[in-house]
Amino acid sequence: IWGSGSPGENIEIITSWGEVSRKNVSENGSWNISIKTPKFGGPYEVKIVSGKKKITFQDVMIGEVWLTSGQSNMEWPMWARILNQKDEIKNANFPKIRMFNVPRNLNATNINKASWKVATSENAVDFSAVGYFFAREIHQKLGVPVGILNSSWGGTRVEAWTSIEKLASMKESSKEANDILMQGGLETIKKNAIKLSEESRLKNENFLKEKSYSIPENIEDWYSLDLDDIHISDPNYNDSSWPEFIFDNKKNKYFTYESIYNRENLKLKDGFFENDLENQLILIEKIRKYQPNIVLCNSRRDRHIDHGKANQLVNDSCFLSGLNKIETIDQNGKNHTPWRPQLILEYIQWNEVKPDIVINITGYLDKKIEAVRAYKSQLFDSKNNKNNTPISTENFLNSVKYRAQNLGRLIGTEAGEGFTSRQLLAIKELDSLIK
Repeated sequence: IWGSGSPGENIEIITSWGEVSRKNVSENGSWNISIKTPKFGGPYEVKIVSGKKKITFQDVMIGEVWLTSGQSNMEWPMWARILNQKDEIKNANFPKIRMFNVPRNLNATNINKASWKVATSENAVDFSAVGYFFAREIHQKLGVPVGILNSSWGGTRVEAWTSIEKLASMKESSKEANDILMQGGLETIKKNAIKLSEESRLKNENFLKEKSYSIPENIEDWYSLDLDDIHISDPNYNDSSWPEFIFDNKKNKYFTYESIYNRENLKLKDGFFENDLENQLILIEKIRKYQPNIVLCNSRRDRHIDHGKANQLVNDSCFLSGLNKIETIDQNGKNHTPWRPQLILEYIQWNEVKPDIVINITGYLDKKIEAVRAYKSQLFDSKNNKNNTPISTENFLNSVKYRAQNLGRLIGTEAGEGFTSRQLLAIKELDSLIK
């Protein structure tokens, strides 16, 4: 048992099984006390006393304690798909089995609000299925209390849970890890990044002659944020001292990924990704992060095996993203707000599909082709065409353009983009049907 206190302060541990132990707080303000325990049993009571302060822990069990860790296989909860689910949850009543779910965040503060949960029908739905069945097996065979510390996080790489020193000693990761160590380690890199950020802040303030602000960490900070910029909204505000910046769009020969508002590579395994809990949680986090009203995804059936699988993964994830009982955490360790997009539209790819709706893209066809050409490693290039795939031919690029022109012809415009939808498409008013 450990904790912190004032240096020299006396700490006393008193247990209901008759053991008492005392120790003074060290000079650095920490204390750590070991105390003899029975082989197993409970429930017991443990008191921690320091002067007039006293903390009492009740319903304490002594027995086997196991750590369960890993990705989605270990995280997989009882409320997800398991054999005999209803009966297993209904019969999950074991007072001597407890589980502690470590919160999925990186700020090390949410854990202070977490607690051990007794195995009951109500609590077990959020238990790791593997952890629960493992604990039940041990409890029923040995007859001792079992505690499970569940620290699992679907979709996380093992490197994130491994020390940089260990990664440096492994062949597969030694180069990247040693590069980090050569820069002084992760803490040094972090300090340098903070220093660089501060230098950039000062340069920006000097350049813009305006104060800069840190991004608020919570909703209360947003409400109280005062940017002191009301004077800038004045139509007569004098901006003559601002430097002029001219963007020459003609120099941008091709569409680039930087032209996109935001792009994230989810790193799903090409050809082999599955519509499983791990990948669903990856998409759910992104859906809740950006909160789109409309989502565009692959066709339901297409030449490439990934397209149909991606379609089902997106549709399932959009639905699950709206469920309160599925928790995801943002980069600041805070719970995402559940979010379900209002509409999913499926774009037409290789196979010719009759669209449910056609959008007028007159004036944007060239931009569409530039966007397609951004995938230049996969598509036709008259100067360098080493790839030999169905989409690396000039015929494919021509077919993309022709399809848009043909759909435009059918709706009476220069170009159109067709989509299918599993949902019944609706409009607010009849005039919306007029091109």
